[in-house]
This record gives sequence, structure tokens and C-alpha cells, in this order.
Amino acid sequence: MENLGLALLAFRARITNDPFNALVNWNPNDCDPCKWLGVHCVDGKVQMMELKGLSLEGTLAPELGKLSYLNSL
Repeated sequence: MENLGLALLAFRARITNDPFNALVNWNPNDCDPCKWLGVHCVDGKVQMMELKGLSLEGTLAPELGKLSYLNSL
């Protein structure tokens, strides 16, 4: 898995409450994290994470800084 997926998994690891199991399909064995719920990519680069209304709780992972094309969270 590329740095893109590892950064997203670091974000997921810091989620302490996912009441709707929204991130259950964020699978480290999946080679294309652009197919994960809430992750929107253009040309294979994460540009947006649409997680509004999912009632997620936790802290932001510093690894999100590696997603240089991310412009909306």
C-alpha cells in the first residue's frame, strides 16, 4: 500500500468512536484506498475526505499532512 493509504489508515487509527462503522471498509489489504467510503480522489490523489454526519470522534493524525492534494476534510 502506498503512502496515500498509510496516511488514511493512520487517520482511521486515531478515530475513537465510529458509531455507524463508516470506516469499516478502510482495509489495509485493499490496494486502492480511493474506493474507501468518504475518500474522493482525482488521478489517484486524495483531494477530499467527505465524512460529515458520520459522528466520528478522535484526533487528526499528523500523517494527513502527507496528503498534499487534500483540500477538504
